[in-house]
Amino acid sequence: MCTLSFLPTNEGWIFTHNRDETVLRGLAEAPEFRDLCGVHALWPVDPKGGGTWWAATSKQTSLFLLNGAKVKHKRKAEYKHSRGLLIPAFLFHQGAEDFLSHYQFEDLEEFTLVGIDNNKLFEIIWDGKVPELNFLPLNEAKIWSSCTLYPPERQEQRRAWFTEFLASRPLNAEEAMHFHTQPKGVEPEFEIVMQRNSHLRTVAISQVECKDNQLSTTYKDLEKQTTSEYSFKTQNAL
Repeated sequence: MCTLSFLPTNEGWIFTHNRDETVLRGLAEAPEFRDLCGVHALWPVDPKGGGTWWAATSKQTSLFLLNGAKVKHKRKAEYKHSRGLLIPAFLFHQGAEDFLSHYQFEDLEEFTLVGIDNNKLFEIIWDGKVPELNFLPLNEAKIWSSCTLYPPERQEQRRAWFTEFLASRPLNAEEAMHFHTQPKGVEPEFEIVMQRNSHLRTVAISQVECKDNQLSTTYKDLEKQTTSEYSFKTQNAL
């Protein structure tokens, strides 16, 4: 997995995320609120690894996980634990720098973690050797596609779709969700909502919008054919 886009808006920002995963992992649990030392946090739960692929909190922290680093890697037979446990662990650190300095990345499968924390947009890339932290412009739109599923030419194709979207559509949550759900006219295995074989496909679409000191989230479970919406006030203004 997956495909992730970030859109800055006049009032805040929007993340939209397609989870491409094997259905053999089982059906994910719908997002639930949790209290982390007085901070409201929301995330769904992966049934196999017990972790998650996104989270949002009342401190305006929003995190999204993509499999793989910069190039497709060869998987090992075993790893320390599921990459999905990274996101709950991050929330107990004081931002991306603190997480990078203190978390033990060794023996984890390669990943890219994208998020906003402390009003900073960042990505952490783990290639199995050295964790890399990049801070990104908060006023620039961006799209990520997992290198484990999408080779460089397909990633470039998706960037072209996104560039066309930015130039032709209003930048709001509804249009972002439309971009992440509507067919682009390519082979099913490389569509924005993809189907690669009998069990690997886009299983969920999640969106987190920060607007006027409030987080609004939409979670579309494509396997259960359900949509859940959540909204909560944030503690810090942008």
